[in-house]
Amino acid sequence: MNHRFYNLCVLMLLYMVEIMDFYRKSKTDIIMEKFNEIIASDKPVLVDFYATWCGPCKMMHPVLEDVAKNVGDNARVIKIDIDKNEELSRVYQVRSVPTLMIFKNGELKWRTSGVTPAATLEEELKKYY
Repeated sequence: MNHRFYNLCVLMLLYMVEIMDFYRKSKTDIIMEKFNEIIASDKPVLVDFYATWCGPCKMMHPVLEDVAKNVGDNARVIKIDIDKNEELSRVYQVRSVPTLMIFKNGELKWRTSGVTPAATLEEELKKYY
C-alpha cells in the first residue's frame, strides 16, 4: 500500500471520528461544557438559578443588574433558567429558586437560596476578587 495513501486514510478516519463525536454530544453535554468553562474563570462568577414563573426570581432581576454594574469587570453575573437547563440544576442540586452560587476557578465558594440584597451579593463577590 502506498504510504501517502495510508496516511491520507488515517487522517480521514480521524476526521470522521471527530465529526461523529461532535454529533454524539447532546445539547446538555454542550451546555455543561460551556457552563464549566465559564465557572473555571479566575474571576468570581455569580450564578442565579431562576425560573420564569417564580415571583422572587423576578424580584432578583434588577438586583442582579445592579450587582453586575457595581462589580464591573471584577466578576461575572449569569442567569440559568432551571426549566431549560434541568441537568445543570440537578447536578448542582437546585431545590428552590432563586438559588445563587459563586464560583471561582471552577470551585463553588458560596451558596444561598431566596431573595438576597445586592449589598450581600457584592460583599460575597468581593471576597473572591
